Amino acid sequence: MQQHDLVKRGLVWSFVPMLLSVGAFVLALSMAAGARVVRDGLPFLVLVAVWIGGSLAMRLREERTLRSEVEELDAIAKENHQ
Repeated sequence: MQQHDLVKRGLVWSFVPMLLSVGAFVLALSMAAGARVVRDGLPFLVLVAVWIGGSLAMRLREERTLRSEVEELDAIAKENHQ
């Protein structure tokens, strides 16, 4: 369970700065050029959002796979010790 908490903290530390930087970029862009630039840049922002979501989904899938492998190894270790 401690590893799970560590992974969650790692996800927060890797994605929060990325989200903040994208948000600051959008805010600066909209303040500098008005709503037209934000509207024209919307496809790029959608791609960034999809990329972030895909990265998060891949990390969570890898975490589940790793967790199941660790549980399998623990079960094998317990069998060998009995």
